[in-house]
Amino acid sequence: MYTSCGCFFADLSGLETIQILQYAARAIELAEALTGQGIEAKFVKKLSEAKSNLSEMGDGGKVYRRIVKPRSVTLDKVVNHFAISSLFAGNGKERKIFSYRVERLNYERIEKNSSLLALGQVRVISEIIPEPKEFLFGLFRSKKEVFRTWVSENKDLLKFDKLKERCLGSVGKSEEEMAKLLNSFLGNRLFTIRDTFNEERQLIFRQLIEDQLNEHRRIYAELFDRSKEAVEALAREGFEIPFEIRVAAEVTLSHRLLKEAERLKGDYKSTTEKGEIDRIVDEARTFGYHLRSEEPLLILNGMLKEKIAALRTSWGSDLGGQSKRIEEIITFLARVEKWGFEISKDEAQDLMDEMLKEYVGGLEKSWWGNGSEKPFPPNLILLAEKLDFNVERFSKMINPTAPTSRS
Repeated sequence: MYTSCGCFFADLSGLETIQILQYAARAIELAEALTGQGIEAKFVKKLSEAKSNLSEMGDGGKVYRRIVKPRSVTLDKVVNHFAISSLFAGNGKERKIFSYRVERLNYERIEKNSSLLALGQVRVISEIIPEPKEFLFGLFRSKKEVFRTWVSENKDLLKFDKLKERCLGSVGKSEEEMAKLLNSFLGNRLFTIRDTFNEERQLIFRQLIEDQLNEHRRIYAELFDRSKEAVEALAREGFEIPFEIRVAAEVTLSHRLLKEAERLKGDYKSTTEKGEIDRIVDEARTFGYHLRSEEPLLILNGMLKEKIAALRTSWGSDLGGQSKRIEEIITFLARVEKWGFEISKDEAQDLMDEMLKEYVGGLEKSWWGNGSEKPFPPNLILLAEKLDFNVERFSKMINPTAPTSRS
């Protein structure tokens, strides 16, 4: 909170000020937890004496309450985030959220028709203040706010079974009745999906609509497959493919490409032999379909990084094994290029640079008596070329009689 940029800013609501006020908010939270004293109210009162240059932002107190406070990470916000994400995260007993470890002590999830109720008892441990605290939470599905969560610190060590007994009968009742019951049992600390942390909120929303997305994909795939022969006939005659069919084709082929990329990572040999990615790419090129390649590219980038890292780690083993690994990477890069994907080579280039300096550079040093030669397979230079290195100097070193690329 004493960061120097806090003394130099254009406006009270600017980026620098908001950032140091977030530091201050965290310092206040820690101080209140340690001392048991109320500090924030006094701080906000003092802060309210500062005025923003922007009339719509008001004073420092408003800026703090409107912008800073919603961004602060508190224990009950951590519990709310755990409660909502637990609906999608499986049966894990423990989860790390920022600098907090959340242990699930008791949990119950009940669904009835369109209603959903989740009840839980958790222990939260901060890496900064290791004293654990227990919380109870109750969450139900809301038409207006997606989810509503009540969070209460379990100071009196209320029994989870009592909460469960009181609330199970409310499943299927109106939101008002469920809210009244949870409010009476857990207090009025109410949170929604807006209080989850930005980093995972998008993922939560994605998981929420995954069922609907899958149904839409199924419908699109059915339309695409059913109209395929007619579309091919239209294209051969030079007619334009209807917009609706084009959308169905692009959604379907993009989804199938992603699934094949996932299979490629799990079983490279069988997936490439099957050739489904080649067929998808060829069909898209033939009919001018646009494929969404962001997620498949992430997978391919990860595969290249893993392959180069494995080559780097295994270096020093037999030359035949190294040569085989290099050939596999060269073939992989050729396939990706054939598919038309612009794979990221940055991390692979860094590792290749290390190998070139160590082995090809070591060869040069050995000629001058400054080191010992470390053998390496000749196709290492070919792989370096595929990774966009200028290999003319290296090629001359290992084969001085070979003509240069300019000859």
